[in-house]
Parts: sequence; C-alpha cells; structure tokens
Amino acid sequence: MSTWPPCAMLYDGSFAGFLTCVGESFRQKVYPFYFLSPGVEQISLYPILETPTDQALAKSVYRSLEETVSSTFRRLITYSFLTCLPQRERTMFDLIYLAFHQALPQDLTDDRVLLLTRAIQHLTHEAHQLKGFVRFADYGGVLVGQIAPKNRVLPLLRPHFCQRLPEEAFL
Repeated sequence: MSTWPPCAMLYDGSFAGFLTCVGESFRQKVYPFYFLSPGVEQISLYPILETPTDQALAKSVYRSLEETVSSTFRRLITYSFLTCLPQRERTMFDLIYLAFHQALPQDLTDDRVLLLTRAIQHLTHEAHQLKGFVRFADYGGVLVGQIAPKNRVLPLLRPHFCQRLPEEAFL
C-alpha cells in the first residue's frame, strides 16, 4: 500500500481520462481511493481532485505501461477498462502502482490480477458471443444493430464487422 495521501479523483469517464488520473496521481504523489465519473454522486471524506483529460499525459502513461512493464500488462489495463467490473479503476490503479513501485505479481492467484483476468475473460466471451448474435437492420443505407451488453464490447466488435462488411456504414 502507498504512503501517499489518499484522495478521490473526478474525471470524464474515458480511458484517456483514467490514464491522465494515473499520471496526475504519480505527479502529485496522491493515491486515489476511488474514481468518480460524471453523473456519479458520492460523498467523499477524501479531497476530490478534479482531473481534466490531458491527451499528451495519457499517451505518455500509455507508452510507459509497455516500456516499464510489458505489452501484455498494457493490454490487461486497456481491456480491464472495458469491463463492467465495479470499482475497476481502483483495481487497475492498484496494479499500475504496484507495477511501477515494486514488481508486478506474475502469479494469477494474486487477488488483483485474478479479478481483472476474470473480468477480461467475461468481456471477451461476451464480445465473441455477440459477433455471432448481432443482426443488423438497414435504415436509410446505415446498418443498425441493437444490443444491450454488460461490458463495453463495441471496441472489440467494431474491427470484426468493419472487416467483414467494409463497404457498409454502421450505427
């Protein structure tokens, strides 16, 4: 655990916003106890650090995940953000902090690694199922598919359908 003072971080809910929070946390030496995105009401005993998204800082943190740890770790963090795991940002931050300050546990029995790995398996399984399940309707030349996924699977589905139907426009 960190000796940095705890805080709550308010960000825009995007992956770049989360990476900006990570960068600001390391820059200001504060440990986010939890992350808040717009529309989430929560009373905090910790000071709230409002963090606007900084694309340059987010790119720097994203590169550092691979350079400092590994490409597998960067993929784990990227896919973890797409999951429906409650408090995923906190678990992700804990692993990032651990990876940059100590050694990342390679053991899948570590609770943090296991939690994110299982959430990612749920995400990829759901995306795989939807690849065969989604049906599209044509609305004025635009293909529309209606789904209600638990996870944020669209970034995983988009390449599949764009490759299979390159001449189509999707909504």
